[in-house]
Amino acid sequence: MSLKHLSGCKPKPAIYRFGMSYEVDSETMCWNWKGFLNRGSNHQYASIRVDGKRVAAHRFSWEFYNKQKIPKDMIVMHKCDNPRCVNPMHLQIGTQQDNVKDMVLKNRQAKGNDFSNRKPAKGSKNGLAKLTELQAMEIFKDIRPQRKIGLQYGVSQTVVHNIKSKKTWKEIHNDKLFK
Repeated sequence: MSLKHLSGCKPKPAIYRFGMSYEVDSETMCWNWKGFLNRGSNHQYASIRVDGKRVAAHRFSWEFYNKQKIPKDMIVMHKCDNPRCVNPMHLQIGTQQDNVKDMVLKNRQAKGNDFSNRKPAKGSKNGLAKLTELQAMEIFKDIRPQRKIGLQYGVSQTVVHNIKSKKTWKEIHNDKLFK
């Protein structure tokens, strides 16, 4: 298949691609990033290509909506503690020290000397979750074909399979609310 017909197409501006790459969570008002995630660290931060370079989408959002560059030696912090969120109302400028203070105040820091035992948040408390506990339980109990279930909830057939085979969302089976 030839792609010559695409050679005259101009790439869409970054702000256009940004606007098409998130969905709003109606409960938290987080703008959850659906685009590329930088998985190079323990956190999974949103990222977007701007002028040929990959930049953190939350930093792009803050700069665009505040119409200024991020000052040197400052970072963009998530007030909502959701690394996928790019809502400028959930972002604030601070120092790394401010970010550490915020983490300790919210009791999100690793405990003890061994950081290897730190476990990611489970269920809908995980910032990357696309489902709620109730939705995961509904999927588990649903007897329709997995592809149809996935289409209804906006997840892949693999996600549905993993829930049904108890590979993921294991915590819903221990919750007394669902028994």
